[in-house]
Amino acid sequence: MALKLINRLCIILLYTIALASLPRDSETRHLDLLFSPQEKINIATVNSTAKQRVLAMSSSNRQLQTISRDADRTSVDKIPPIFEPMVKNETATFPIGPKIPLKNQNVAQLWESWKTLLKQGELQQIPIVNALLAGRIRKNSNPSVYQDIQTLLQDADYPFENKALLLDLLTEIATPEALNELLKLTGLDPESPLYAFILQAISRIGDNRWDGRFHEELSPTLEAAWSNPEITDESLLSAIGTAIAEVGAPNGIEQLLQSISATGLSSANIQYARSRQPIAYSLSGKIHNPKATKSLSGCIDKATPNTPAAEFCINALGGVDNPMATEVLLEHAENAADGDVREITNALDKVQSDEALKLIAEAPKRKFQSPKVEEAISTIASEITASTVLSPAISEQPLVIQPLQNQ
Repeated sequence: MALKLINRLCIILLYTIALASLPRDSETRHLDLLFSPQEKINIATVNSTAKQRVLAMSSSNRQLQTISRDADRTSVDKIPPIFEPMVKNETATFPIGPKIPLKNQNVAQLWESWKTLLKQGELQQIPIVNALLAGRIRKNSNPSVYQDIQTLLQDADYPFENKALLLDLLTEIATPEALNELLKLTGLDPESPLYAFILQAISRIGDNRWDGRFHEELSPTLEAAWSNPEITDESLLSAIGTAIAEVGAPNGIEQLLQSISATGLSSANIQYARSRQPIAYSLSGKIHNPKATKSLSGCIDKATPNTPAAEFCINALGGVDNPMATEVLLEHAENAADGDVREITNALDKVQSDEALKLIAEAPKRKFQSPKVEEAISTIASEITASTVLSPAISEQPLVIQPLQNQ
């Protein structure tokens, strides 16, 4: 009897670990497995024998980890009630999850499921509900859910680790409404332990491409926050600026460029812009949206060589990593001086896409005014030719660059 019980406990433990380790992007495929009423094992009940805790959340880089702690130690002579039917009857089954499968729940029901799972300590299922709830809210915004989230975040007695998970949920939703909820929280005391997590959530929201695109609808809200003269905290400005750069909307990029160059501003606003200049300058590596190419190209044409604005745009074009951006870099290199070689080579070293690499590989055919720039680009081209295998479709066909105004 004891051996049989131990074997069954091992099977249940392995099954639970397997479900908890499912990748985040496979929740849709596994919803029936995890939450269908026909499933045989009540994972929620089994997991309730171990108290889940959220640990190791640093102020600079949140890492939410769940561990099983203080598991019930039960003698094999005293069988827990949950396992008695399994020992006595091999065909005994247990219902799993809510009566309505998660995939069929609406926003309000999913929100209640989210809170229930958190209350029960079922943290391994939170990412699945996060993804479903976020998808529902993106299609049909629910003000009552946002209001409920804000109330919980403002509640001094609500557990800190639960608030961290709520911030994760808002970052997962990544809509202007969710962003507004995060910005409301920036009025908290900067010394508050939660403040660093709020800033991280804001900085991450711009990089959430939940439907495979850059969400430029976030940019107006971020731009308004960036231009608010009442915001002086450098950490908050860095978070806002990071999100602007990651979204990469043309207006947002122009705003960062304006802060770097401090041009086109009244004398009253110049000092305000200069206070943001070093923050904006540090964000060139965060820009990847191809739609930023036109603004960055115009900046190169207008900016004085070797100025912060020119260096910013050259570096950012390398990170955009598409043929149009690389073409702009190479055209700039043709007329560049010896002193520009470092910025140009650093930018070209960031290029990874096949189409853009082909442009660099063929760059030695161009005419360059600077011998140093020509030598540096020839070296990069040789390295690409020697170490990179371009796909046949790319290497055998001529590359057509679309006009910049269409980007």
